[in-house]
Amino acid sequence: MGEVELLRGELARREQEIGRQVAQAVALDLMQRGTRTLEIATPLNFVWAYVYSGEWIADCPSGCGNAEFVTGKHPRDRGVAGTRGAPYAEFVCSCCRYRCPISWPAEAGAISAVLDRRPVPHTRNWFPRGHALAVATGIPTGQSVDELLAENHDHGVH
Repeated sequence: MGEVELLRGELARREQEIGRQVAQAVALDLMQRGTRTLEIATPLNFVWAYVYSGEWIADCPSGCGNAEFVTGKHPRDRGVAGTRGAPYAEFVCSCCRYRCPISWPAEAGAISAVLDRRPVPHTRNWFPRGHALAVATGIPTGQSVDELLAENHDHGVH
């Protein structure tokens, strides 16, 4: 892994942490004033879209612990390979109402197509470089489409 890639991953982690801290500070201030609204918006942060068990999702950066689907896929099609939904541009947490833009990988369509070939849904995963959940559990991050294809080949998926 090159130095630039390491720096990009570190920058993304720091931006997520700063956004989380800003959201928590704003929420605390509003709650103390008794004027907290249902929605908190900050243009200072974004969430990374990633694939977990074949679905594009994102983690809420507010610290509430929630994750949301980030495509308009019909609920009956969740977990079904080859079904698509339009990607959302904005993340809205159904738990705490935190809102922010979603950062999508440039090759999201190709990533989905490669992962959809895998017959077992829990093997259809892709995480952006340095994603905390993947790093903590030893799952590869930042894989290219070619690396995903090679992984498919290694496991007899064509």
